[in-house]
Amino acid sequence: MFSRGVPLLLAIAGVCNALVPHRIAAARSNALSAFKSNFPPVEGEETDKPAAAAKTESDAASDASRAALEASFAVEAAPVAEPAAGAALLDALTGKTKGADLGPLIDACEDSYDKRSFDENAILGPWRLKYQLDGKKAQRSQKLLAPDKTGFPADSDFITDDKGRKVFRNVARLSKKRVAVIADVAYEVSEGIPNRLLSDIVAASIQIQVGKRFGLPLLRIPLPLKGLGWLDVTYLDDKLRVTRGNRGGLFVHVRPELDK
Repeated sequence: MFSRGVPLLLAIAGVCNALVPHRIAAARSNALSAFKSNFPPVEGEETDKPAAAAKTESDAASDASRAALEASFAVEAAPVAEPAAGAALLDALTGKTKGADLGPLIDACEDSYDKRSFDENAILGPWRLKYQLDGKKAQRSQKLLAPDKTGFPADSDFITDDKGRKVFRNVARLSKKRVAVIADVAYEVSEGIPNRLLSDIVAASIQIQVGKRFGLPLLRIPLPLKGLGWLDVTYLDDKLRVTRGNRGGLFVHVRPELDK
């Protein structure tokens, strides 16, 4: 029953010691907080403004036209994600559109998304990975656990864990029900880049369900995966999210109920 999962399991176990790209020094009590120092807050708006020029009869615009002009600038600056772009990509990912080239559809979503519109609450809950393009610096574990390699779905869930940490829990299945690699990644929203999640792998393990009906406990084998990084949310709506990681990876997720 593990014909596909066991070879991958052995491969992952064999390389896991090489999968620790950024060891965290023992003296650092809070790695994620320290990492945040690399992304200082964006400076506030300047408070010193030049005094408004006195109105004269030569002013070309009336008060009404000035208000309309300011309103037009406000509309242009408002953060807006284009629904049509997201709908087109979602249709392609869920099979409603056959043979679509995902690249231009992803680009259209990202081009329509203003990073200022990122809402942390909107990303909470479960997601299913539908598209993954690894960067040249991607870890071997990331490549091995991609759904096109395992043949099984990969999910992530933005939750608060039992220690009160905000984490996204990545679950890569190596069999239909019994074997999975699970990694908890703690995150915080960057103060300087509003759509960036600063991340820290805080727990990782291979979990094997060896005999549930016989009352046997879940077997957990810890993995020595540690590392700091970041994930940029480049598109987000209630059904779809696109993210890019610090190692160059591109990931597209949908809500699980849409993946039928």
